[in-house]
Amino acid sequence: MIRLFKIETFKLFKRTKTWVVIIAFILLTALLAYGSYRDTQNAKRYNSPEARLANLEDHLKYLESERDVIPEEYKDDEAKIQEYKSMYEQQINDVKTEMARIKTTIEQRNNSNWREINENRIKELEDQIKDLESLPDKGGSSITYLQEELDQLKYLQQHDIKPMEDYDFNAIKFIIQLVQILGEVFLVIGIAVFAADVVSGEATPPTMKLLLTQPISRAKVLFSKFLSINIASIVCILGAELIAFVVVGLIFGFGETSYPMFVGAQYKFDTTQLVENGTYPLMLIAGSKYIIPAWQYVVKLLLLQALFVIVCTSVVFLISTLVKASMVSMGISVVSSIASLIVFSAFSGLRKFARFVFVMFGNVENILTGRFAERFNNPNVNFSYIMIMFVVWIVGSYIISHVVFTKKDILI
Repeated sequence: MIRLFKIETFKLFKRTKTWVVIIAFILLTALLAYGSYRDTQNAKRYNSPEARLANLEDHLKYLESERDVIPEEYKDDEAKIQEYKSMYEQQINDVKTEMARIKTTIEQRNNSNWREINENRIKELEDQIKDLESLPDKGGSSITYLQEELDQLKYLQQHDIKPMEDYDFNAIKFIIQLVQILGEVFLVIGIAVFAADVVSGEATPPTMKLLLTQPISRAKVLFSKFLSINIASIVCILGAELIAFVVVGLIFGFGETSYPMFVGAQYKFDTTQLVENGTYPLMLIAGSKYIIPAWQYVVKLLLLQALFVIVCTSVVFLISTLVKASMVSMGISVVSSIASLIVFSAFSGLRKFARFVFVMFGNVENILTGRFAERFNNPNVNFSYIMIMFVVWIVGSYIISHVVFTKKDILI
């Protein structure tokens, strides 16, 4: 069995198409890394305190110039002139106040007083939560999100971790973004191209006939192919991602491995509200989210992605078993994957069926965080449900492949 597995793996990596797919995936990863870096640089250019301060300075000049330009219809009415100037004075004062706040933030950051900023924000949040708790509805959903921010800041304070800015770029942030983007569509298509002919490519003599003349059971032949294509897919995809992670980390830094990340969100229907289509919106269950360090978050993401890769590969493997022509197998795999994503995403009427379609769960970060429940507006689409659904797809695909393969071999 081990020898058979080695042979199948060797055959996979001997194909020209395998290396074309690997190189294409590496180039795609590099392109996404560059795009992610450019996005963070643009965000820094427009959203950093320095950028906001520059914009406010320009706005202040504009307000001051407009304040002195009295409209013609106001020139004979002193009361309206004063009201006009007072309006601009109020806006000018608001802008100056915001500029002073941003300057203080910049000074504190430059003086490494981020701990002081954190401490002040923690006190603000605690006061806001107390005020909301005094309301009749206990603050509703607002208090839940404020509490989440408070928990994160306290974690940062306790572990002496500097908060990351939205425009920071490091290896941890990159690989999380990479998993998100690849999972939306690229993984499914790449696997469809890579694995579509693993069985169908040998369905015609003499390769399959030669293979089956050996003293090896058909079940072992099929399982060795199934095992080799799954392992090869995982190694190629995760290997390329990890190489990109190391390269980005060496150039831009790996980031804080203990940074707090929220996972495990659970939801329930908010029966106090009813939307137009007769359903209830979801609301986050207070306290359901919990914090794990960033390194653990990344490891879990990659494990979930590996599981999703196995699901995709298993389904493509089934199609390859059902179809003899490798080009037809590849076409069916690619077209059905793209069509499923488009159809089940575009038509809201199919939402209740979409939760059974594995390609809709490619962004595995939403599995870890629990956000798929919001996407499907169904609190039951949680981590446990998705894991069971994935296992059903894997096992079901292999069982059907086994039955079809063993019967089809008799005819070859």
